[in-house]
Amino acid sequence: MTNFGKTVRKQLIDLDKTQDWLAAQVEGTGIPCDKTYLSKILNGARKGKQVKAAIEKILDLEADAGSEEGDSMTNFGKTVRKQLIDLDKTQDWLAAQVEGTGIPCDKTYLSKILNGARKGKQVKAAIEKILDLEGGALGG
Repeated sequence: MTNFGKTVRKQLIDLDKTQDWLAAQVEGTGIPCDKTYLSKILNGARKGKQVKAAIEKILDLEADAGSEEGDSMTNFGKTVRKQLIDLDKTQDWLAAQVEGTGIPCDKTYLSKILNGARKGKQVKAAIEKILDLEGGALGG
């Protein structure tokens, strides 16, 4: 993934938005873009200069407006997802790593923990060790 792609994905996490949402916002500017094309741009397979320019404007605008919206993802979830991006790993990978410690965890349960729907104290502790995060500081 390109640095631009990592930056965009991290901003989407902060804004509690998806790549589908971003593709729709780009489409709304009159520039053709779907999730597949957006993914190719973020991964460096396509240049997409017009799309990149639109994304920069959209995320800057949304960053200001986003502070008014509710925070559906926990700080722990945001930190974990950003760390996974830095490591070029997926939530599927993380769930498998947690499972490997003997603690039951699948992608759905992991998502619920990252979004604050479940506490998952054991899973959070395992994640902190797996990702080498500071324990307790993440709302563990």
